[in-house]
Amino acid sequence: MASRVFRATTAMIDVLHRILKLSIHVEGLDHLSDRPTLFVVNHFTRMETFIIPYVLHKHTDKELRALADDSLFKGLFGEYLKRMGARSTHEPLRNRMIIGDLVTGRHDWVIFPEGVMVKSKKVVHHGKLKFVHPTRGGRPHTGAAVLALKAALVRERFLAACHAGDIGTMEELGRKYGIAVDQCQSFPELVVTPVNITFYPLRPNDNVVSRIAIGIRSNIDERLMEELKTEGSLLLKNTDMTIYFSPPVEVKNYLDRPLAACRKLPLLPETQRESIVLSSQRWPLTREFMKTIYATTAVNLDHLFCIGLRELKSDFIPEEDFHRALYLSALTIRESEPRRVHASLHNTLINLIANEPHPPLEDIFHLAEEEGMVRREGGCYRIIRENLARPFSFANVRLEGTTRVIANEVEPMSFVVKTLAHYVNRSSVRLRAEIVQRLHALDVDRFEQDYELYYEQGLSKAPSIGRPFFLRSSSSDTGILLCHGYLAAPEEMRPLGDFLHDAGYTVYGTRLQGFGTGPEQLLDVTWEDWVVSFNRAYAILRNSCKKVVLGGFSAGALLVLLNASRKKNGIESIFCIDTPLILMDRRACTLTPAALGWNRLMKKVHLPATIEEEIVNDSETPEINYPHHYLSGVRELCNLMEVCRDGLPAVQAPCLIIHGSEDPVADPQSADVVYAKIGSAIKKQITIDAAHHNIVQKEGREEVFHEVLRFIDRQQEETVKLNEEA
Repeated sequence: MASRVFRATTAMIDVLHRILKLSIHVEGLDHLSDRPTLFVVNHFTRMETFIIPYVLHKHTDKELRALADDSLFKGLFGEYLKRMGARSTHEPLRNRMIIGDLVTGRHDWVIFPEGVMVKSKKVVHHGKLKFVHPTRGGRPHTGAAVLALKAALVRERFLAACHAGDIGTMEELGRKYGIAVDQCQSFPELVVTPVNITFYPLRPNDNVVSRIAIGIRSNIDERLMEELKTEGSLLLKNTDMTIYFSPPVEVKNYLDRPLAACRKLPLLPETQRESIVLSSQRWPLTREFMKTIYATTAVNLDHLFCIGLRELKSDFIPEEDFHRALYLSALTIRESEPRRVHASLHNTLINLIANEPHPPLEDIFHLAEEEGMVRREGGCYRIIRENLARPFSFANVRLEGTTRVIANEVEPMSFVVKTLAHYVNRSSVRLRAEIVQRLHALDVDRFEQDYELYYEQGLSKAPSIGRPFFLRSSSSDTGILLCHGYLAAPEEMRPLGDFLHDAGYTVYGTRLQGFGTGPEQLLDVTWEDWVVSFNRAYAILRNSCKKVVLGGFSAGALLVLLNASRKKNGIESIFCIDTPLILMDRRACTLTPAALGWNRLMKKVHLPATIEEEIVNDSETPEINYPHHYLSGVRELCNLMEVCRDGLPAVQAPCLIIHGSEDPVADPQSADVVYAKIGSAIKKQITIDAAHHNIVQKEGREEVFHEVLRFIDRQQEETVKLNEEA
């Protein structure tokens, strides 16, 4: 019966998983053991009682038993839980059942060692584990550890009796724990596996579930309504549920030494020996797995924001400095092994310091604002101290004090808290300097790592071709970002970079991810990855210079226009060279998706791909460009062209558009489209007499360089003039 119920439940949750907006991410499956296992899990919602057995059954085919709150075992639902293997905390002889299952390996068990749902996630007081709950408080219960230790001790006694031929002891233990006497074998040793569950984002509120409940029954008690709003929102509002299985804890490590010590006292009865072991080891074992549970929380942007507010010593902080502090904290936490971080601390987090909108940040800010924790004033965040310390009732803390709950969740992770405290209280000058240093180092390190990983003999160029370059100047407060084209590398822009640096400007030549290493890296990147690379370079210049100019060639020009459309300020001017908004080969963007789709279909029906995806690149600069590329790269370029075209009206910065008269790659009509559609009040279009595409490397480049410099200098002069008039 249990097997059918498990299979039906797995199928049902699989369907719901596709319908609902809860995304379940399972990590650490390689840590699972075939040995008898007691899973200890943090407890924030009621759904964990069903999700953990479901996940383990789905990935291991095991049918687990779970210890659940007695209030769940009512009516048909209670009967269903029993058939799923769940047992009530009030069930008689439940401990004997758990111990017998763990000794023999009949069933693994899931236990929530906190004993209750810790709705506030407040588990640390004055640096020590301590719960606060209406029905209990103090240190964590040691019940789960006691069960694990007892199971290990029973195993020791049973195997010792087997070895000694002590049938009486074997029968006694067999009757008590359901162990058959003929099972006189070497039972595998027991392990305890800590499991952490992290939800992101946590936004309890009215939802379909709570509204339906109110429609059916108007007099719903406060506790039930809070749970419907909290857990209904988690299910229906695009929430990530990350489940992490830590490496197992060996229970025997807590038995060997104390048992050896007790055996030196031969007159001591066996029961007293076990009592001594239990009393001395249950708290150390509890402390180990509880700390592991809390230490493996998947740190996310909400955690950083809420802890940052709590740790800020001043009542005010400039928004940009707070964002810098969050970003640097994320970098530090990501680099701290074996810290676990959520996807919200990767890739698009660069938007925080790249002058772009970042909806996840706005979302957590609005939550904190609604709860009266913070507000914006004159470009600063103002902390409302009295509300940060306001107490909340247990029944409503998840609804009214969500930011407090979020901060509490990472409080046991002292490294995370100290990191935030360090950065949110640093000066603006130091924050900016560290961002420049660390991002440039990160850019170079990523290139070195990618180069080593994707290097191909005869295809990869020298490292100097692909390494990003940073040319600093103290004679100007303006920095110029240069972005290379598709299949190229930073070296493509180096001559222009040297020219502008000689003119007194700071220059940064960025490397777009996937280039400058080996062609196969193009199979692993998207146009969004190129945007992240571009924004990292922009953040370096924005934090080292007062003014920033963006310039790009070919696909780099597309990225310049796209970024200019997204950054409403913080850009002095832009220039675009041979922008491929329209390709001379019109088929590239129409046939590529169809070809890739056909090959995917062939793969699904287990047939070989019939369309060659590798393309030879007949480059004008073979000393820099890849000799071949892939259809997937062309698809990403076409996607970038499309999104760039859509953003043109939002471009406001002064813009110089340069294009070769007979460009064989990017249709010269592209320049006309850019000029006509951008929203810039100041714009200039120049045509260079050239029959080749790469006019930043080949004939005519001196004319291009001088036109770029004249345009930048002119905009600098206009800015100075406007400032003087102001």
